[in-house]
Amino acid sequence: MKLAVIGAMKKEIDFLLKHLENHEVEKKLNHLFYCGSIAGKEMVVVESGIGKVASGILFSALINSYPDLDLVINIGVAGGVKDKVEIGDIVVAEQLAYADVDVRPGGDYYYGQIPNCPLYFSSRADIIKRIQISHPYKTGTILSGDSFFVDIEDVSTLINTHFPNQNVLALDMESAAFGQSAWFYGIPFIAIRAISDVIGYEAQFQSYLDNLELAATNSNLFLLEVIKKIG
Repeated sequence: MKLAVIGAMKKEIDFLLKHLENHEVEKKLNHLFYCGSIAGKEMVVVESGIGKVASGILFSALINSYPDLDLVINIGVAGGVKDKVEIGDIVVAEQLAYADVDVRPGGDYYYGQIPNCPLYFSSRADIIKRIQISHPYKTGTILSGDSFFVDIEDVSTLINTHFPNQNVLALDMESAAFGQSAWFYGIPFIAIRAISDVIGYEAQFQSYLDNLELAATNSNLFLLEVIKKIG
């Protein structure tokens, strides 16, 4: 089985890289790909850069450089939805959508939907649900947009107006773009995020800075268990 793991920032994959055995670094198309193995699984680990465009660029480079991948996993941190998650919680997405796309005036589309694409992109939480994981986690929807989401009123309005029944647990800047790319290339994909900050909490950005390493490590520890048990 050959897996790829993507983190938007180097800090989101540093812990995992320490567990990568017999690894070598390959530079392809301006990206550094760390290739090795973990628990007998062939691995490719890479930093994508932040935001939706960087995510799409990286995913295309990844699939074209390593066309024999069986599964792609996005790991990292995210802002949590108040009263649904707390700092350090693990969220495994079941579906992904854009928080900042609106082309409804141009045709018969839903808010968040890219033309000629589904409204929601799949994240294969079912793969993780089939194995015994000791670390607790939550499943739901992750929304992505090119913003650091801090305004609780805006986020609440966004969710209540456009995604009221979708159990939105977190918002980030990459997952939906990876999901769209995986949908386009037809490869299984999972988004796993640890909560670094809760949207609307006092001094939220400082909370993000204070908890970034903790949340990144939590997501990597969870992923290590998944890698060891996935078949």
